[in-house]
Amino acid sequence: IPWLSYPIIALFILGVTNAVNLSDGLDGLAAGSSLLSLAFIGYLGFVAGQPALVLVTAATSGALLGFLRFNTHPARIFMGDTGSQFLGFVTACMAVLVTQSPALAVSPMLAVLVVGVPILDTLLVMMLRMRDGRSPFMPDNRHLHHQFLAVGLQHYQAVAALYLLNFALLGLCYLIRYESDLLVLLVYLLFSVTTLALIGFLKHSAFARRRRSLVRSERRNMWLRKFDWFYRHGASTLQISVGVAWLVSIGLSVSPVAIAPTYWIGVVVALLVFWLLAGNTQVFSRVLFYATSAYTLFLATYYSSLGGLEPLLDTLLAVVVVLLVLSIRMTRRVDFSLDNQDILVLMLLLSAPLLPLGFGNSEFIDDIVRLAILLYAAEYLVGRTRKLRIAKLFAIAALALTIFKTAV
Repeated sequence: IPWLSYPIIALFILGVTNAVNLSDGLDGLAAGSSLLSLAFIGYLGFVAGQPALVLVTAATSGALLGFLRFNTHPARIFMGDTGSQFLGFVTACMAVLVTQSPALAVSPMLAVLVVGVPILDTLLVMMLRMRDGRSPFMPDNRHLHHQFLAVGLQHYQAVAALYLLNFALLGLCYLIRYESDLLVLLVYLLFSVTTLALIGFLKHSAFARRRRSLVRSERRNMWLRKFDWFYRHGASTLQISVGVAWLVSIGLSVSPVAIAPTYWIGVVVALLVFWLLAGNTQVFSRVLFYATSAYTLFLATYYSSLGGLEPLLDTLLAVVVVLLVLSIRMTRRVDFSLDNQDILVLMLLLSAPLLPLGFGNSEFIDDIVRLAILLYAAEYLVGRTRKLRIAKLFAIAALALTIFKTAV
């Protein structure tokens, strides 16, 4: 019914545009939530065969990833009302377009769930204001992020909680995307009621009282810090573990690609020039470790069959994870910590198996996880340790082993 559907769509776009703007009360909140929604819309657009829609969502998501690098708490750059309204407008329009596509038999009501968290936030504060006899457009501190802060969560924890809510709602979208409009609407209402009930319970629970009275201390680290040897040599042990993982990855490459020796000579020369220009800096170490992690895993996966040796590599990476966690927990200094952007990346990794890649989906995702482990370990080492001789020696050994195997 065009005379009814057009006003509804216009109201939806206007409402979501303002809902995203109103919900942008913490660092990285609107950008991260919009990134999750746009990623899901892009997935649906790919399935529906709409390249223009995928292009718009991918470009906006890429811009958001770069922006979040500086907007994650503590933020150095802010988007303002214009940025948040733009995100709301683009997300609303893309949600309508993908759910109305004739090539995709999803429920049109799915558009509401894709942006369901900002809608819930806006409707909640408006109803609370009208209940108190105030204008629904008057600002206050009763948004969802304020509710999580009232529970006792810190700034980044409140943002992470809202990311998780958004991610859970998008997971429901995926599960019920082909169901009837009525069922989709009922699921959203149930999600909203459950979310508000959980917040209300937490605000009056013993958990909230403990969080509000919590004083930062080092009690969580004191027991681990009794292991004095690991406290002093943990970074060296982690370097050795990462280096062994590099060498094992090269060792698994039983049939490396035949690359001309001049290529490897160029690689060595480029590394030497970069080292002379950058010196013994974090930039050089980061580039060296990142590149070594990427190409060793690439060779291990795409120029060999891991077969029965795959558990060996995964066991080494599990050791790296344990050593990394212990190293982080046993130091007073905050050299490395997961921020909200890292949480978004992990969420995208969890949803990656759903991507219609069309080739080695499981193997591809396994490699992403392996690479993420090595990159996080490298990042911690670069920030934590000034003397990285061990890791650099392993990186040089991995390059030498690759050249040797290629020549042979």
